Amino acid sequence: MPALNFPYPPTPGQLYPTPATSGVTQYVWDSTVGVWNTVATFMKLNNQNAYNGYVWPTTQGLDKQQLTTDATGALYWANAADPTFFALGLQGAFDGVVTSFTLIDPFTTNAYTPAPTSNLEVFLGGVAQDPITAYTVVGNVINFTQAPLTGTAFFAFTVIQTP
Repeated sequence: MPALNFPYPPTPGQLYPTPATSGVTQYVWDSTVGVWNTVATFMKLNNQNAYNGYVWPTTQGLDKQQLTTDATGALYWANAADPTFFALGLQGAFDGVVTSFTLIDPFTTNAYTPAPTSNLEVFLGGVAQDPITAYTVVGNVINFTQAPLTGTAFFAFTVIQTP
């Protein structure tokens, strides 16, 4: 790796390298403590160039898309790589009594049927649940063997293939 040749003497707020280069760390001179600090990576909206060369897309991504970059540093929305994890939600809230809930796609709030159900990972209060003893899934309904307590956090993920 080549050595960094910082300008000397530096001036307060001076950037190195200037202009910024995509894929290269940029530094700023902090004259209050006398050190070169790294500049945080950032992106700007409305296709304004950022220091790292990335340009934020002017459109919003669609459901199940991810932000991707090409070799030139352009950002664009693309279908997520196959397979990918997909988070699920529940219709209704835990009340300590009800044990059956409809699984939903949190983006559309439509009922969601995981297929196969063996690809489903369920967490209550951050603790992984055993699919044999803690719950069963039939279609888009998850049935817990014991009613989750009021306010318990629910997280579920399934592996999907994207179109």
